[in-house]
Amino acid sequence: MYPAATLECWSLPSRGYKGKQNTALRVDIITQLTRVFPALNWNGHQDICASDDNALDAVLAALVTYLVHQGLAVPPPPEANEVVLREGWIWLPETDAPSG
Repeated sequence: MYPAATLECWSLPSRGYKGKQNTALRVDIITQLTRVFPALNWNGHQDICASDDNALDAVLAALVTYLVHQGLAVPPPPEANEVVLREGWIWLPETDAPSG
């Protein structure tokens, strides 16, 4: 999982959101994610994600997992199969605005 690259794919702030001093930027990211993923149920955990960048990264990981399952993430090219089996693949969402 590469949270900053995921945010970059969606044209969301991908730098400077880590650390206790950057709560306002995380709140902005949460607001934008809520807009582009209207079905996303934060279950009251927005405040945790705003105060802890690791919690926000976990939500990003879950969103990318959902997109992989829906076929809305960039798969590895077939010619990379051997390398992917050995080293893995960092899945990223398609660069179009997400929906869900």
